Amino acid sequence: MHSIPSKAAVFGLLLALAPSPRAQQGGWTGRPDAPTARIRPSVLSFKDKLWVLGGKSSLLANGALPQMEAYDPLSNAWTAKAPLDFGGMSRNYIQGVAANGKIYAAALATTGVNAYGLRVYDEATNTWSGVSNSPDYFYNYGNFRMVGVGTKIYFLNGKAIYDKYPNTYVDIYDIAANTWTLNASGSGQLSWYDDAGIAYIGGKIYMAGGTFIGMATTNRLVEFNPATSIWTTKANLPNNTTAAACAVLDGRMFLAGGANTVFGAFGPTTLSYDPAMNAWSTQTPMNTSRYGLAAAEVGRRIYAVGGVLSDNSSQKTVEEYSLNAGAVRLRSRWLSTNLHEENKTGFVQNGSAPAFWWSSQWTLEYAPQGWTRIRNRWTGDYMHIENLTGKVQTGPIQGTWESARWWPEAFGAYIRFRNVWNSQYIHIENNNGFAQYGPVYDSWESAQWAVEAAPQ
Repeated sequence: MHSIPSKAAVFGLLLALAPSPRAQQGGWTGRPDAPTARIRPSVLSFKDKLWVLGGKSSLLANGALPQMEAYDPLSNAWTAKAPLDFGGMSRNYIQGVAANGKIYAAALATTGVNAYGLRVYDEATNTWSGVSNSPDYFYNYGNFRMVGVGTKIYFLNGKAIYDKYPNTYVDIYDIAANTWTLNASGSGQLSWYDDAGIAYIGGKIYMAGGTFIGMATTNRLVEFNPATSIWTTKANLPNNTTAAACAVLDGRMFLAGGANTVFGAFGPTTLSYDPAMNAWSTQTPMNTSRYGLAAAEVGRRIYAVGGVLSDNSSQKTVEEYSLNAGAVRLRSRWLSTNLHEENKTGFVQNGSAPAFWWSSQWTLEYAPQGWTRIRNRWTGDYMHIENLTGKVQTGPIQGTWESARWWPEAFGAYIRFRNVWNSQYIHIENNNGFAQYGPVYDSWESAQWAVEAAPQ
């Protein structure tokens, strides 16, 4: 007799198999290029998609790009969205953030007025509109940062050529009240810097690396507590770093790419910072060395977008970083073979597969309802049976496809995967080199799978 375990029970089994996420290395793999090449774009996570906006077409270009695009990891495809509209005013630097169920974007004015020009995007209507009461400042190309904290947006300002205040400051926009609090810098902050990585973790804002006025880079890490407006110095980065991508994954801040000096030698270095340990660690480097790229986390994966190469050419490149935490191999109880897609046939293969092959490593993405999607770590493709071919397929999917949803059912020490759409099981009974699906008998070991942690 078998039973359908709860989401927590199955996930608990996987956690027992997997090593601690804080000790883990991950890896980078390529994903489809973004439609638009950009340096210093703004990249954010919103409603399970990756959104890219702003940036410039080259280092020397005057004026930010208006295009906005969204990447859906499920369909593995990009979609153009409504371009940014700042009322016809030229903008030189754009930042965006997801807050209170919408996307907000602000920009520096090239004419010296209404530097923020805060705009809000409504996905339901695919339109932008203005936000009243935006303050008027004029900043140099200062690379300010935005962070969403509940129903508030924090603006951490870059270096200025004309500054309304004599020292560094933080501005806060309260979305619900439609009010601004200006010059809320608090205490403990040193002189400002730009091109820093920024992250919000555990109620604190972290800023790492960046460039001071005078083009000197830094390895400094500082923490800002929104509740007290107090800045605290934390563990320095291993090296000076500027213009790197920054994102949060599993409670850690990740920095990728950038350079040690302004426009110096670009690197693929990936670092992570653990606030609980106040310590940095080196992670697997990116596949490409880029400067002025940006990143965000979607579905427990980091996506690093854009930037420039050493020849100063702007890039469309997208790389995905995933931890081994949650990556598993599916081994047949019957033949001790593994499911994989090494040959990219569009179907799940079954056979001998070395443990280090990412094509034989899968992540189980759980939904609150208890079903899971099964995603290949190498290709990003999902298992499904949408075309009813008799074999389990792999490829991009739509979020509504029940054919790509599977109920994991405990069967003794093994798991069986039953399709939500037609209630048939993954099996290899015919031993034809591919995973099949269909009705199964309880006695079929060909439909029973050992879920084993992927090696680090």
